[in-house]
Amino acid sequence: MLRLKKKKKLTEGHVLHQRGGGVQTTFPLSPSTMVTPHKKSMLGNGNYDVNVIMAALQTRGFEAVWWDKRRDVGSIELSNVEGFILNVPSNLRWGPLRLPLKRQHWIGVREVGGVYYNLDSKLRNPQPIGSSDELRKFLRQQLRGKNCELLLVVSEEVEAHQTWRSDG
Repeated sequence: MLRLKKKKKLTEGHVLHQRGGGVQTTFPLSPSTMVTPHKKSMLGNGNYDVNVIMAALQTRGFEAVWWDKRRDVGSIELSNVEGFILNVPSNLRWGPLRLPLKRQHWIGVREVGGVYYNLDSKLRNPQPIGSSDELRKFLRQQLRGKNCELLLVVSEEVEAHQTWRSDG
């Protein structure tokens, strides 16, 4: 799972942190600004702009492919996809209180040892989704929701040849 964290310095760098591996890469996105244009909240917290995620992936040799929600996820060649990033509506909380507001939240999904996992940072632990069939069911369910977007995380080569598609 890729998790983005804001570094607290005036150059407004961002850190890409891979859970469990402890790998960190810092790169400036807006070095000359005090306020980041890469967040969608005036408070400076919350939903990162997709450009932050795309830049972070590119530093590691990956590309993010926008999934057209009108297409069925059955046409994704899962063996050529490293992982999935979904932008989904999420309930806003203030401590233990659940507020009647929603905001967008990024979650990751990845296959480990033949099992796909929901790596949502709001979960206590990674949540098993299951097999490739169960993953497709999960993705279809998520994409039916309002304001949900899907990104496929693929290598640069897979993106260049579009081999993430199984329907040619």
